[in-house]
Amino acid sequence: ALRYFCFFKQKTASDIPLRPVGSEMGIRASPSTSDRNVLRRSLLSSVLEIVEHNARLTRRLALFEIGPIFYPSAEGPSADGDLPQELPRLAIVLTGLRTLPAWQDANPALMDFYDLKGVLEALTARLYLENVHFEPAKHPSYHPGKCARILSGEQELGVFGELNPLVLDRFELPPTSLLAAELDLGVLMPLLPDRFQLQPGPADPPALAGLAVIVDEGLAPGR
Repeated sequence: ALRYFCFFKQKTASDIPLRPVGSEMGIRASPSTSDRNVLRRSLLSSVLEIVEHNARLTRRLALFEIGPIFYPSAEGPSADGDLPQELPRLAIVLTGLRTLPAWQDANPALMDFYDLKGVLEALTARLYLENVHFEPAKHPSYHPGKCARILSGEQELGVFGELNPLVLDRFELPPTSLLAAELDLGVLMPLLPDRFQLQPGPADPPALAGLAVIVDEGLAPGR
Protein backbone atom coordinates (compact mmCIF):
# COMPACT_ATOMS: atom_id res chain seq x y z
CA ALA A 1 0.00 0.00 0.00
CA LEU A 2 1.14 3.54 -0.72
CA ARG A 3 0.83 5.75 2.31
CA TYR A 4 -0.40 9.35 2.23
CA PHE A 5 2.99 10.93 2.78
CA CYS A 6 4.30 9.49 -0.49
CA PHE A 7 1.93 11.68 -2.52
CA PHE A 8 2.57 15.35 -3.23
CA LYS A 9 1.14 18.22 -5.16
CA GLN A 10 2.50 18.35 -8.68
CA LYS A 11 3.76 21.89 -8.10
CA THR A 12 5.62 20.87 -4.94
CA ALA A 13 7.28 17.93 -6.67
CA SER A 14 8.42 20.16 -9.55
CA ASP A 15 9.94 22.69 -7.12
CA ILE A 16 12.93 20.36 -6.69
CA PRO A 17 14.72 20.52 -10.07
CA LEU A 18 16.11 16.99 -10.27
CA ARG A 19 15.33 16.58 -13.98
CA PRO A 20 12.57 17.68 -16.41
CA VAL A 21 9.18 17.01 -14.91
CA GLY A 22 6.03 15.70 -16.54
CA SER A 23 4.47 12.27 -16.94
CA GLU A 24 7.64 10.70 -15.51
CA MET A 25 6.67 12.08 -12.08
CA GLY A 26 4.15 9.25 -11.65
CA ILE A 27 0.81 11.05 -11.70
CA ARG A 28 -1.74 8.72 -10.10
CA ALA A 29 -5.23 8.16 -11.48
CA SER A 30 -6.66 7.57 -7.97
CA PRO A 31 -4.52 9.54 -5.47
CA SER A 32 -5.10 9.78 -1.72
CA THR A 33 -6.55 13.29 -2.16
CA SER A 34 -7.44 15.29 -5.24
CA ASP A 35 -4.56 17.77 -4.83
CA ARG A 36 -1.86 15.18 -4.04
CA ASN A 37 -1.51 13.11 -7.17
CA VAL A 38 2.27 12.80 -7.66
CA LEU A 39 4.67 10.18 -6.31
CA ARG A 40 7.74 11.91 -4.97
CA ARG A 41 11.10 11.65 -6.69
CA SER A 42 12.99 13.26 -3.80
CA LEU A 43 12.58 13.44 -0.01
CA LEU A 44 13.55 17.12 -0.13
CA SER A 45 10.10 18.05 -1.43
CA SER A 46 8.39 16.65 1.67
CA VAL A 47 10.97 17.99 4.13
CA LEU A 48 10.78 21.49 2.62
CA GLU A 49 7.01 21.44 3.08
CA ILE A 50 7.57 20.75 6.78
CA VAL A 51 10.16 23.53 7.02
CA GLU A 52 7.77 25.92 5.29
CA HIS A 53 5.04 25.19 7.83
CA ASN A 54 7.31 25.46 10.90
CA ALA A 55 9.88 28.14 10.05
CA ARG A 56 7.61 30.91 11.26
CA LEU A 57 7.32 29.26 14.68
CA THR A 58 10.99 28.90 15.58
CA ARG A 59 14.36 30.41 14.67
CA ARG A 60 16.10 27.04 14.45
CA LEU A 61 15.12 23.85 12.64
CA ALA A 62 16.98 20.54 12.36
CA LEU A 63 14.92 17.82 10.67
CA PHE A 64 15.38 14.43 9.06
CA GLU A 65 13.16 11.94 7.26
CA ILE A 66 13.68 8.33 6.20
CA GLY A 67 11.37 6.99 3.52
CA PRO A 68 10.99 5.83 -0.07
CA ILE A 69 11.12 7.76 -3.30
CA PHE A 70 9.63 6.40 -6.51
CA TYR A 71 11.07 5.88 -9.98
CA PRO A 72 9.35 4.32 -12.98
CA SER A 73 10.20 0.68 -13.48
CA ALA A 74 11.46 1.48 -16.99
CA GLU A 75 14.53 3.10 -15.40
CA GLY A 76 15.66 -0.15 -13.84
CA PRO A 77 14.68 -3.74 -13.10
CA SER A 78 11.41 -4.22 -11.28
CA ALA A 79 9.93 -7.54 -10.21
CA ASP A 80 6.47 -5.96 -10.02
CA GLY A 81 6.02 -5.15 -13.67
CA ASP A 82 4.65 -1.64 -14.07
CA LEU A 83 4.82 -0.74 -10.38
CA PRO A 84 7.43 1.96 -9.60
CA GLN A 85 10.64 1.17 -7.81
CA GLU A 86 10.67 2.21 -4.14
CA LEU A 87 14.16 3.46 -3.29
CA PRO A 88 15.06 4.20 0.36
CA ARG A 89 16.45 7.63 1.14
CA LEU A 90 17.50 9.75 4.13
CA ALA A 91 17.00 13.52 4.01
CA ILE A 92 18.47 16.00 6.52
CA VAL A 93 17.67 19.72 6.67
CA LEU A 94 19.21 22.44 8.84
CA THR A 95 18.28 26.12 8.89
CA GLY A 96 18.37 29.04 11.28
CA LEU A 97 20.46 29.62 14.38
CA ARG A 98 23.29 27.31 15.37
CA THR A 99 22.04 27.42 18.96
CA LEU A 100 19.08 29.09 20.59
CA PRO A 101 19.82 32.48 22.24
CA ALA A 102 20.88 32.29 25.87
CA TRP A 103 22.40 34.63 28.44
CA GLN A 104 25.89 33.50 27.46
CA ASP A 105 25.29 34.07 23.73
CA ALA A 106 22.39 36.34 22.89
CA ASN A 107 23.23 36.46 19.17
CA PRO A 108 24.32 33.00 17.99
CA ALA A 109 25.54 32.56 14.42
CA LEU A 110 23.51 30.95 11.66
CA MET A 111 24.16 27.35 10.62
CA ASP A 112 26.22 26.95 7.47
CA PHE A 113 27.63 24.31 5.11
CA TYR A 114 30.12 23.05 7.69
CA ASP A 115 27.43 22.39 10.30
CA LEU A 116 25.75 19.96 7.91
CA LYS A 117 29.10 18.46 6.96
CA GLY A 118 29.77 17.87 10.67
CA VAL A 119 26.40 16.12 11.07
CA LEU A 120 27.26 13.78 8.19
CA GLU A 121 30.74 13.12 9.58
CA ALA A 122 29.26 12.24 12.99
CA LEU A 123 26.61 10.01 11.39
CA THR A 124 29.06 8.03 9.26
CA ALA A 125 31.49 7.74 12.17
CA ARG A 126 28.80 6.24 14.43
CA LEU A 127 27.88 3.83 11.64
CA TYR A 128 31.55 2.79 11.36
CA LEU A 129 31.68 3.45 7.64
CA GLU A 130 35.20 3.29 6.26
CA ASN A 131 37.09 5.70 4.01
CA VAL A 132 34.43 8.41 4.09
CA HIS A 133 35.43 11.53 2.17
CA PHE A 134 33.90 14.52 0.41
CA GLU A 135 34.27 15.93 -3.08
CA PRO A 136 32.94 19.11 -4.72
CA ALA A 137 29.81 18.49 -6.77
CA LYS A 138 27.29 20.23 -9.00
CA HIS A 139 23.55 19.68 -8.64
CA PRO A 140 20.65 21.82 -9.92
CA SER A 141 18.95 21.81 -6.49
CA TYR A 142 22.01 23.23 -4.70
CA HIS A 143 23.85 26.54 -4.66
CA PRO A 144 26.78 26.59 -7.13
CA GLY A 145 30.03 26.32 -5.19
CA LYS A 146 28.27 25.21 -2.00
CA CYS A 147 27.54 21.60 -2.91
CA ALA A 148 29.47 18.39 -2.27
CA ARG A 149 29.00 14.67 -2.50
CA ILE A 150 29.81 12.22 0.26
CA LEU A 151 31.50 8.93 -0.60
CA SER A 152 32.61 5.77 1.15
CA GLY A 153 35.52 4.51 -0.89
CA GLU A 154 34.29 4.71 -4.49
CA GLN A 155 30.60 4.47 -3.56
CA GLU A 156 28.65 7.73 -3.64
CA LEU A 157 26.32 7.94 -0.66
CA GLY A 158 24.58 11.19 -1.55
CA VAL A 159 24.76 14.93 -2.15
CA PHE A 160 24.51 17.81 0.30
CA GLY A 161 24.99 21.54 0.54
CA GLU A 162 23.16 24.85 0.59
CA LEU A 163 19.95 24.79 -1.43
CA ASN A 164 19.79 26.96 -4.52
CA PRO A 165 17.99 30.29 -3.91
CA LEU A 166 15.86 29.52 -6.99
CA VAL A 167 14.48 26.50 -5.11
CA LEU A 168 13.90 28.46 -1.90
CA ASP A 169 12.01 31.19 -3.77
CA ARG A 170 9.29 28.64 -4.54
CA PHE A 171 8.57 28.15 -0.83
CA GLU A 172 7.53 30.60 1.86
CA LEU A 173 10.74 30.48 3.89
CA PRO A 174 12.63 33.06 6.00
CA PRO A 175 15.57 34.79 4.30
CA THR A 176 18.23 32.46 5.71
CA SER A 177 20.29 29.76 4.04
CA LEU A 178 18.90 26.25 4.13
CA LEU A 179 21.27 23.26 4.30
CA ALA A 180 20.07 19.92 2.99
CA ALA A 181 21.38 16.43 2.34
CA GLU A 182 19.85 13.39 0.68
CA LEU A 183 21.56 10.02 1.12
CA ASP A 184 20.89 6.80 -0.77
CA LEU A 185 20.22 4.16 1.89
CA GLY A 186 20.25 1.47 -0.78
CA VAL A 187 23.96 2.18 -1.20
CA LEU A 188 24.76 3.02 2.43
CA MET A 189 23.19 0.05 4.25
CA PRO A 190 25.21 -2.73 2.52
CA LEU A 191 28.41 -0.89 3.49
CA LEU A 192 27.73 -1.16 7.22
CA PRO A 193 30.17 -3.56 8.89
CA ASP A 194 28.85 -6.71 10.54
CA ARG A 195 31.23 -6.15 13.46
CA PHE A 196 33.30 -3.26 14.71
CA GLN A 197 35.87 -2.65 17.42
CA LEU A 198 34.59 -0.98 20.58
CA GLN A 199 36.76 1.27 22.71
CA PRO A 200 36.94 0.17 26.36
CA GLY A 201 35.52 2.54 28.92
CA PRO A 202 37.84 4.42 31.29
CA ALA A 203 38.94 2.59 34.42
CA ASP A 204 38.29 5.64 36.59
CA PRO A 205 35.11 7.75 36.49
CA PRO A 206 35.48 11.32 35.19
CA ALA A 207 35.89 14.20 37.63
CA LEU A 208 32.93 16.44 36.82
CA ALA A 209 33.21 18.75 39.84
CA GLY A 210 35.63 21.67 40.08
CA LEU A 211 38.91 21.13 41.93
CA ALA A 212 40.60 23.60 44.27
CA VAL A 213 44.37 23.33 44.76
CA ILE A 214 46.35 25.22 47.42
CA VAL A 215 49.77 26.36 46.16
CA ASP A 216 52.52 28.65 47.37
CA GLU A 217 51.62 32.34 47.13
CA GLY A 218 54.72 33.10 45.10
CA LEU A 219 53.94 30.61 42.32
CA ALA A 220 53.51 32.46 39.04
CA PRO A 221 50.21 32.09 37.17
CA GLY A 222 50.28 29.38 34.51
CA ARG A 223 52.94 27.28 36.28
